[in-house]
Amino acid sequence: MILIVESGSTKADWVFINADQTTFTFSTHGLNPTTHFSTGSIGEHKDLIAHLKSAEHIWFYGAGVVNETSKNQVKSWLKELGAAGEIIAEGDLLGSARGISGDQESIIAILGTGSNACIYDGNKISYAKPSLGYIMGDEGSGVAIGKEVLKAYFYGTMPDGLVSSFESLFPITKDIVLDQVYQKNQGSAYIASFSTFLMKIDHDWKTNLLHKVFRDFIENRILPLYQVKALPLTFTGSIAYVYQEPLKHICSNYNIEINHIIQKPIEGLIDYHFKLRYQ
Repeated sequence: MILIVESGSTKADWVFINADQTTFTFSTHGLNPTTHFSTGSIGEHKDLIAHLKSAEHIWFYGAGVVNETSKNQVKSWLKELGAAGEIIAEGDLLGSARGISGDQESIIAILGTGSNACIYDGNKISYAKPSLGYIMGDEGSGVAIGKEVLKAYFYGTMPDGLVSSFESLFPITKDIVLDQVYQKNQGSAYIASFSTFLMKIDHDWKTNLLHKVFRDFIENRILPLYQVKALPLTFTGSIAYVYQEPLKHICSNYNIEINHIIQKPIEGLIDYHFKLRYQ
């Protein structure tokens, strides 16, 4: 049995695959070694843990897996949960690239809770600028949208007609938000949760906000890649998938053609690793 884990900061998909192609799938909260300090409640998933102990080969692709320290943290977490098989931990960019493009050269962009982008040569990531995390980076992501929503509310620039709707969904104060972010280390997932407000409304302010954060992403993360090599561009992640129309609009303003927008790369990763292991 092999296991593939595809994890963002908010959610993770765990897929166990047998040689006869039967699969067992579980969903949990995300595991990000950069922003999380433990495995949280994952150990309470008894069926998942039972399968984990039987997995001979484990591939973990996750947000925040950026160096040997973070890779070792992931391996340590999985072993604490009971993993006994071989563990390979890689970043979510490589997971997205393998799941979306297989062995085809392309530019891969992630817009989920966080964001990232790279040039993939069909085997490995050949070029990428560093991801600076949710405080300094994560342009175009759920975090970026959440920040804009919060700033508009607290700075008083949110349209009057939307304020009451926001307050009914999010009964917060400035002190509550600052405490959650800085004292309780909720960070990216907490801030990104406010991006869901845009799903509840239909207003020009929403469109303008999305255009703003997507322009920031294209100018800072995609255009520098195109200067290195112009390749087909594929997006993955919940934000790219849900808001694909305004994303396409902004890309068209820069004469960038989107090849695909895929919500999750996990299906492609299943095919990639099944062929690698069993064929």
